[in-house]
Amino acid sequence: MSGRKRESINTYSIPLQMRMGIARYLPEPAPFHYTRNDLLFAIDFKIPVGTPVLSALGGIVEKVRDGFDEGKYDKKYLSKSNFIILKHDNDEYTKYVHLHKGIPVKQGDLVFQGQLIGFSGLSGYADYPHLHFEVGRYNQQGYLFSVLARFEEDGRRFTLRSPKE
Repeated sequence: MSGRKRESINTYSIPLQMRMGIARYLPEPAPFHYTRNDLLFAIDFKIPVGTPVLSALGGIVEKVRDGFDEGKYDKKYLSKSNFIILKHDNDEYTKYVHLHKGIPVKQGDLVFQGQLIGFSGLSGYADYPHLHFEVGRYNQQGYLFSVLARFEEDGRRFTLRSPKE
């Protein structure tokens, strides 16, 4: 994927309550994303455990992995993240990772934009509480590839990306 194919077609909202404004939710550095081409445009939002996580756009719950309650900055925890994948129009997907155990939606559920879909946690490969969020499309090999997410909040359009450092 290259060029325009690496940017979202849909426009999303920030998947967190915006009571404190957009500046509160600027992406954290995520050097790990830059080591993997499939995660290049994923975003890490540093937030406290228990922060409500919202659907960034209406869609259908494609996949849920739940049941883990621990996380550490150790690659043996890579497969122990609670997460949700939502399918949206234009064959785009959003992924919400490191969620708290006890996700309230299940595969096949229809969700609307801004709906509560879970709470932030510290599950899987993580060294601090954060929401790993990505917009992506599946490639020909069936692997989810992140794309640069386009957002709109309060009538303002913008893109976000976790910095290298």
